[in-house]
Amino acid sequence: MTAETARRIVLDYVHAVGRQAPVEELAALLAPDFVFREWPNALSPQEATRDREQTLNGFAQAHLVVGDQQYTVQRVLADGEEVAVELSWQAVARMDLPYWNVGDTMKARILSVFTVRDGLIAAQDSFDSYET
Repeated sequence: MTAETARRIVLDYVHAVGRQAPVEELAALLAPDFVFREWPNALSPQEATRDREQTLNGFAQAHLVVGDQQYTVQRVLADGEEVAVELSWQAVARMDLPYWNVGDTMKARILSVFTVRDGLIAAQDSFDSYET
């Protein structure tokens, strides 16, 4: 697989997450053994590792937590099966959270590093820096 193909697959995923696409659409982009690693941040102070099913369940519930999500891709670097994406993100809180109340605009800078294997995303490491 070329770096350009891996880049396209990752950007398809990022855009699907951003528009809160149906879980089935996201599932079609993830390998059966997909692993999501979230490094400590304002929403998740402890490092977390989730498998494919846990990640998809999180996507299914995301609309309860945030709405009006907007991702802006700042930079994409692709090298073979590895793709790094820097994003600006904002959303409106739909529930009270540790640093935000219902209706507040949440903002973050995100760096996610993906591994694409056999045309599917096999891993994502996410480093989220929220404005609090």
